[in-house]
Amino acid sequence: MWGPCLAVDRGVAAVKLPTRAHMRKTLESVRAAAALILSALDDGETRGFLDAASPGTIPDRLAICHLMSDLVRRAEEGVSWLVTEGGKTKVGRSRAVPPGSFPPKTYCAAIIAEAWSFVHGVEPAPTNQKAAAAAAAHLFWRAPLEGLSMEETKLALEWMRAKDAKKSWGEPLNGWRRHFKEAKEPHVSEMRKKIRCHLTEGKRQAEMFAGA
Repeated sequence: MWGPCLAVDRGVAAVKLPTRAHMRKTLESVRAAAALILSALDDGETRGFLDAASPGTIPDRLAICHLMSDLVRRAEEGVSWLVTEGGKTKVGRSRAVPPGSFPPKTYCAAIIAEAWSFVHGVEPAPTNQKAAAAAAAHLFWRAPLEGLSMEETKLALEWMRAKDAKKSWGEPLNGWRRHFKEAKEPHVSEMRKKIRCHLTEGKRQAEMFAGA
C-alpha cells in the first residue's frame, strides 16, 4: 500500500537537498521565466508572430496567462520563505525545504506510529521508540517492501530488539526517536489521517472476507 511512496522517499533521502541560496536562485529563475512569457503574450507584435506559427492562434491564451501569473506569485512566495526581512538569504546548516514538509524517515515513522496506535490504542512510548517501534521503522525503511512476510518481519524485529542494547544497532535505532517525535507534530496530522483511513479500510475488508 505504502511501498511505492516509501520507495520514492528513500530515493529522495539519498539525494542531497539544495541549499537555500540555490533554491532561491531557482525560484527567481522560475519567476523571471513566467514573467517573460506573460510579457510576450501581452505584447501584440510578439503575440502576432506566435499566433502566425503553425498550427495557428495560441489556444487558451487566457488560461496560459493565468497559469504564468500563478507561477510568478508562487515563486515570489517561495523566495519569501528563504530570505530575511532585509531580503538576504537565511543562513544556517538547514537545507531548503518548503513549510509543512518533513523528512522521508518521519513519514516512515508516522506509518509505524499510526499502525502501533491502531493496534494498541496508544502511541509508542519513548521506550518503544528506542526498541520495538524503532526496530520496526528501521526494518520498514531498509528492507525490500515486496515479498516481506509476517514471519520474516517478526524474526527480524526480535533480532534487532535483542541487538538494540549492543553497539551494532544502538545508534541507528536511537536515530529514529526524533522522527517519532516529529510524527506527532500538527503538520504531519493530515498524512496520518490518511494512514488511519487505509488501516481502518483494510481491517473492514479483512473482517468482511473472514465473515464471507
